[in-house]
Amino acid sequence: MSEALKVISIDEIKKAFPGYSPKKADQFHSESAKLANKLLGLQLKKIKGKQIVLMCGGSASGKSEFIEKFLISEKFEGVIFDSTLSNVSGTEIKIQRIKKSGNLITVCFILPDNLKRCFAAFNKRDRKIPEERFYETHSGARKVALWIAKECDEVEILVYQNFYRTNDIIFEEKIFKSRKEKISFLEKVQVSEKEIKELITK
Repeated sequence: MSEALKVISIDEIKKAFPGYSPKKADQFHSESAKLANKLLGLQLKKIKGKQIVLMCGGSASGKSEFIEKFLISEKFEGVIFDSTLSNVSGTEIKIQRIKKSGNLITVCFILPDNLKRCFAAFNKRDRKIPEERFYETHSGARKVALWIAKECDEVEILVYQNFYRTNDIIFEEKIFKSRKEKISFLEKVQVSEKEIKELITK
């Protein structure tokens, strides 16, 4: 993790483990996630009143690209936690820890415009992860985003849809007039693991 930028990335942490290789990436996920959570806890003890950004989105949805384009800045004094955020219970624990630390929470939910295109990018990566993780994380991240919008009034959740145009990834923020409108949108984009798999395999 960069001390200046304070980006905590589960995928980057994996690379430091002995025996790691992109083809074995999934074998290192559990340990790297534990270490990422530990690093987050250590950072929360050092700062107060800063912005903590939790990334949310399925595998290969463009989260890392979003961080590079919009979040990394020398002026940024908080922490960016780069993960799929696809589990409600784990997300709730993170939110409670951040609240207790006296810091602010922003969730950036990245929603791909085309899951088939996203799945193709997932398969082209050097880092090999079972296809089931793709279905799990994309379905789970949408559930988490909806849960946050419904249950966590104190958490700012921003929704960005991404598109590919002339070999570049473009992010468009979805603007909502109210929390109710945002919830309605997130309800409409919910999709089960089974539905994602059926869409991909057609």
